[in-house]
Amino acid sequence: MKTVATLVCAAAVLSLCASAWPAILYVPSQYSTIQGAINACSVGDTVMVAPGTYTGSGNRDLDFGGKDICVMSSNGPWVTVIDSQGSSSNPHRGFIFQNSETPSATVQGFTIQNGWAGDGGAVSCQNSSPTITGNVMQGNTAQYIGGGISFLGGSSPVITGNFILANGANAGGGIYGQDPSTPTVSGNLIEANAAAQDGSGIAFGPLCGGTISGNTIRGNAGGGMGGGIACYASFPSIVGNKIDLNSGPMGGGGIACWYFSSPTIDSNTIVGNVAGSNPGGGIWCWQWSSPTMDRNTFSGNFAGNGGAIGCDMGCTPTVRNSILWANVSTTNPEIYVGPNSSTITVDYTDVQGGWPGTGNINADPKFLLPPQLDFRLLWPSPCIDAGDPTPSLNDPDGTRRDMGAHYFDQGPTLTLYLTPSSSHVTPGGQLRVRYTVINRNAGPVTFSVVSNVVLPNGNTLNVLGPSSYTIPGNVTVQRTLTHNAPAAAPVGHYQYQSSITGILNPPPMQVFGFLVP
Repeated sequence: MKTVATLVCAAAVLSLCASAWPAILYVPSQYSTIQGAINACSVGDTVMVAPGTYTGSGNRDLDFGGKDICVMSSNGPWVTVIDSQGSSSNPHRGFIFQNSETPSATVQGFTIQNGWAGDGGAVSCQNSSPTITGNVMQGNTAQYIGGGISFLGGSSPVITGNFILANGANAGGGIYGQDPSTPTVSGNLIEANAAAQDGSGIAFGPLCGGTISGNTIRGNAGGGMGGGIACYASFPSIVGNKIDLNSGPMGGGGIACWYFSSPTIDSNTIVGNVAGSNPGGGIWCWQWSSPTMDRNTFSGNFAGNGGAIGCDMGCTPTVRNSILWANVSTTNPEIYVGPNSSTITVDYTDVQGGWPGTGNINADPKFLLPPQLDFRLLWPSPCIDAGDPTPSLNDPDGTRRDMGAHYFDQGPTLTLYLTPSSSHVTPGGQLRVRYTVINRNAGPVTFSVVSNVVLPNGNTLNVLGPSSYTIPGNVTVQRTLTHNAPAAAPVGHYQYQSSITGILNPPPMQVFGFLVP
């Protein structure tokens, strides 16, 4: 009798363990719709979606119902599509989070397209903080805010590694957030989005903080302020982004800060943005705003006044360790300070034409390849070791801080730079890559180069080497390699990576990504 009771107890324990073990639910082999699989999930489970295009009821307006689960594709976003088929008369979006989901609630690996909603054309977060990673959000529309993603009511989502392309809204064409939210927006490509008013790429509204880091924010355009990023009564950290070729015709082609905004703007490349006839081609500060700008590079921005930076109406921005060079405007090509009680403090900065302040210089910074939007520094740039001399602020290589967004690493024996001709390559087209190798040593150095392309499916294709070269002392050498993309190249994200071997202290691997098509 005792043995039977023991066996029954053991069976009950095993049953409990089995029921608690995370499960994988498959769509469409087990469940015909994504929502059906979500409804059947327990916390910690995963919904695995096979390649295909998913439409109609049960495959849009997807709601996790407060469960921290993972919904992901098995083969990536380029072959797994959620087509919301939304319109103004029949609104639908991809996902809605409205039940206090945490970052453990994850959406990964989908193309989410053709959504139409009041806010969040692809994804809406309301008092929820999911993780949105590795997706493509394209061609979605919000009537009001957040053509791609919106977050409201204290949401703090993690938005990382996505392609947010060609979405539209009244404000925040790509992303919109407000209320006491602290999102993490990192490592995304935010491109070709549009806003009728402000923040075609990203708009942060009242009380929004968080971080915007490591993104490429490119070619977004609209009718208001802040073509790349708009900050209204908000205070995000904007760090390490490429903000280029955006248009904000009412001011702030790259970034607009107004109405008591106080963002930290650090280590960004802000180039080629346009503010039309209004001020601040790179950054426009207005209405009692006080951004802190450190280690940024401004070049090729255009405005009616203040090609790089403009400020007016009680603003007090600060600029340090930065480069303002070759910006364009009718007057005040680099900096404009309006008549309404604004001041700007500029120190340890290279300003074309000069500007008063401690440690400022007026000298050609020797950018690598401005026509290709590559604003890293060549050796010997006057901006190297010319920033704030405080030892605690030294660059990672231990030398005095450099000016601009990109410090020159003086640790490796050689310096290797890769500059692609384009961020998009069509099947059957060509990718041209400019290789730059800098030898700061007095004597020649022999080295090997190997380059590979990581395909969308994760396989690696060798495209160069290992090939051996010798570079003379105190020389910079540039060569362009041309690669033909196969006509049958699949749509997706590719990574081009190159490294130097065979020498003491080689530079770190150089990596850039490009899209097909």
